[in-house]
Amino acid sequence: MELLGKVRRRPIYYLSIRNKQNWERLLPKEEWVVFTIANKGDEELVYPVAKACIDHKVGAIYSAGELAYWTEQAFDEEIVWRKLDSEEEMPVTTASNNFDEEFWMATHQMGAYQTSPLLLCVDMTKKKVRRYIKSLMQKINDEWLPSEEQHLSPTYDEDKKA
Repeated sequence: MELLGKVRRRPIYYLSIRNKQNWERLLPKEEWVVFTIANKGDEELVYPVAKACIDHKVGAIYSAGELAYWTEQAFDEEIVWRKLDSEEEMPVTTASNNFDEEFWMATHQMGAYQTSPLLLCVDMTKKKVRRYIKSLMQKINDEWLPSEEQHLSPTYDEDKKA
């Protein structure tokens, strides 16, 4: 996990899990929120990420990328199965095709998990979005508001190299 900086007083961490063995052990043990990024080709990572995040007591889940809604569904399925077996409180999920807006929402955390001190960005993509997230953090700290466009994709780190 890499600390990217803070939005307001909330630390923002980044973890690219593709080709990283034992990434599950890097997940936080204290109260936290996750922002997931998954695209086509990342399908095999989505269900293990959902399971591991819920195992590590994530409080809220925000999903972006091409598979945003599919990722949210994977988390919801895991939550439903666990809810059937338990009375413990389960996390809330949200997803959007507007990457910027979903990240903004994750940093502002509306609702019960507004006080969660830590946000972890779990990147399942091959192209990576670390630099884009850092640029969004700076904008958010400067009081920027995201566009309300229905679909807005990030600029991937791999695209910047070309």
